[in-house]
Amino acid sequence: MRVLINIIACIAFGSQLFSFVLNALNMKKPETEIESLNNEFVLVAYICSLLSVPIFFVLYNFGLKFAKLKFLNIVFLGFMLLGGYVLCGQLFVLNDFILTSCVILLFNVYSLRKVLSYLF
Repeated sequence: MRVLINIIACIAFGSQLFSFVLNALNMKKPETEIESLNNEFVLVAYICSLLSVPIFFVLYNFGLKFAKLKFLNIVFLGFMLLGGYVLCGQLFVLNDFILTSCVILLFNVYSLRKVLSYLF
């Protein structure tokens, strides 16, 4: 079962990477500071959505002791929340990469549950 889930995670990561590249190339040139900040926020959120799959991979496959560090779990939590923003946006606003977004959201829920169990 672990092998199948790891293969699905790799496929979802590749698809999300493709989505990231497409959205990064389609960004318009900002005319104001607010648009510039919005573009930077979206790029950081897309990078966090990409990083949520390796975080899931580490938490799912390995029982590492460093994964129980409080600071590291807070960083993981921030990555997953920003990545969840992009995934929900893909699902409900853009209607893009629906299957990939659903799969990565499931991975995020698993990772969030694991991180919150380490924090509390």
